[in-house]
Amino acid sequence: ILYHKVNIQYCLLVNERHNYKSLCAVETAIRYFEAKEPKSLSSSISLHVLDPRPVIIGSNKELSIINTANNEDIRQICVGPKNTYTVPSLRPNTQYYFDVFVVNLATNASAAYTGTFAKTLKQPEPKVIELKEGKTIQLHFTGKKQKIYSLQYQAKQKAVHFTFQSCKGKVWAQIFKNGKILISESFEGFRHFTLRGKLLDMYLVQLKPAEESSSSSVKVQVPFHFYKP
Repeated sequence: ILYHKVNIQYCLLVNERHNYKSLCAVETAIRYFEAKEPKSLSSSISLHVLDPRPVIIGSNKELSIINTANNEDIRQICVGPKNTYTVPSLRPNTQYYFDVFVVNLATNASAAYTGTFAKTLKQPEPKVIELKEGKTIQLHFTGKKQKIYSLQYQAKQKAVHFTFQSCKGKVWAQIFKNGKILISESFEGFRHFTLRGKLLDMYLVQLKPAEESSSSSVKVQVPFHFYKP
């Protein structure tokens, strides 16, 4: 049934619920839930319903057919005769189930490989640099990889001064106080902010290049006092 190599393609099914033993099992599950509670379960059913309008992508004489559910929690990717595929845009710290099917396009017959599952890694937490009053920190951005620096400061007085000196290139900065964003802007050269709050307020400063793939450098300081020139 599946010996016509010219008509053979591999299809990968990715979802967060469970493995499927066959493509027929997927279609049966769809029909069952739709017939049982088509309205109240419309949101959960969409986890299993494949979009009937596939997106067809042609590349290097190879055909890829991608079906996705409305909320993208299930994906069917058919990649022709290729036997390797990298699944993009997976969420961190999430368990996914993977099923591979070989399909004969001429006869519509299919056979399944044994399914498997894997859990994606947790998203690494950014390293936080402690800011100390009067101490200058210089940060460098190489441009090869978009890195975001996170700096933390706990207020020792009601008025807190942040000074930035862009030594090279344009820098984008965000300043949060107790989790609430106060400042979000890009700058070049010298920039100063005076923020008022309470003792022991926690400030978080995030810095990155304002332009993609650009090299830049910035000095950051929380001075004891700030005097306008």
